[in-house]
Amino acid sequence: MEIDITKVNEFTLRIENKIYKVKLVDTLKGGEFVFEILEGILNKSALNVKGEVKFNFEGKQYSFEGHVYYLNPKKVVISKTTSIVTNERTEARTEVSVLPCTIIEKRHAFLLENEKVIKGNILDLSRKGAKIEVKEPLKDSKKYVLETKLGRKEFSAVFQIRSSKMKEKNYIYGILFEEMSQASEKAINRYIDELEGKEMGKEIESIDLSQLWNKYKKEEGK
Repeated sequence: MEIDITKVNEFTLRIENKIYKVKLVDTLKGGEFVFEILEGILNKSALNVKGEVKFNFEGKQYSFEGHVYYLNPKKVVISKTTSIVTNERTEARTEVSVLPCTIIEKRHAFLLENEKVIKGNILDLSRKGAKIEVKEPLKDSKKYVLETKLGRKEFSAVFQIRSSKMKEKNYIYGILFEEMSQASEKAINRYIDELEGKEMGKEIESIDLSQLWNKYKKEEGK
């Protein structure tokens, strides 16, 4: 379901351990959001830091993460770095370029038949789960292993299916990682950290903060 956040009245913004009540006042051409701080004020230490936005929509709570750009003590620009997720998920997922993966159906050791192998793609990823796309259905009752390569490191994890839907002729699954080795845990932590660092660099390059500042300084003077 597509969520039009311009129809949402109340938001909260978390920066480190501080939470601010905010409202959306503008959406920029690049997809960045401008929020006004309703309670409290920010200082310039909130320049180019990570934040989390939460809001309610049609009875469910949603959140996304982004980089916070300071405009003035009462206004910030937030550039979204993760997809919008329901808060049933404990960590927001980072949007990634499509990653090829292999899904292996786990079978009991005493079974002589070969393991079933399914090719697919990872559409988004977090340290605790992912969204995957495959061309044939998976069974909720089965255990599967996801295998892929994150950068130069091999990654594998046992997962359970949390949600499913059809998109054209493909099956889309939200999955939760249940088991992984220490090597795989290190690989995904490093991959996510590096990816978020690259995204921040791109966002800083794409946003001309001086122009934003001038625009909103003029508005403040009206």
